[in-house]
Amino acid sequence: MAKQQVTEKILADAKREAGEIISKYRAEALEIKKNQDEKITIQKNQIERDVEASKRIEYLRRVSQRKLELNRKFVTEKRKLIDGVIDQALKELSMHTEYLDFLKTMIKKSNRENGELIINKADWKHYGSDLEKFLKNLGCQFKITTNNEISGGIMIKKDKIMYHGSLDIIRELISDQLAIAVSKKLA
Repeated sequence: MAKQQVTEKILADAKREAGEIISKYRAEALEIKKNQDEKITIQKNQIERDVEASKRIEYLRRVSQRKLELNRKFVTEKRKLIDGVIDQALKELSMHTEYLDFLKTMIKKSNRENGELIINKADWKHYGSDLEKFLKNLGCQFKITTNNEISGGIMIKKDKIMYHGSLDIIRELISDQLAIAVSKKLA
């Protein structure tokens, strides 16, 4: 019986010791779980903040992209309207009562008396006889070339130098100035 008591005492001590070890490791396991839960919560919160920041950035990027597209369309439409107005004005310019005076002024301002005078075919057909008289009175001796490469006005070529008094050049200058003026008014 003494053997059995000793065995029971050993078993009881072992159970108690096992219980203490289990309790100790359960406490440690709970502490580890608590620490891991805190880390998971911190990471989860960080991920959520990162996702929100990414959403905000993506939203702003898309808004900016859309705004840029709309601005491009606006500029394109504005340019079409400006070009249309200028084209219409230049078409009507050649029929204006002072267009002949404009051509004469361009010839005078060139300060040239000879070379090649390039003029639009329709302008020459309409104003050619008046221009021939004008050139003769000035004492100019130009070789006259008519073509449809310029929309109106004149160009005078002598050697490698070209005097541009064409409506195409005027169109470019007016177009840029008008675009700036329109942009200022719309701003």
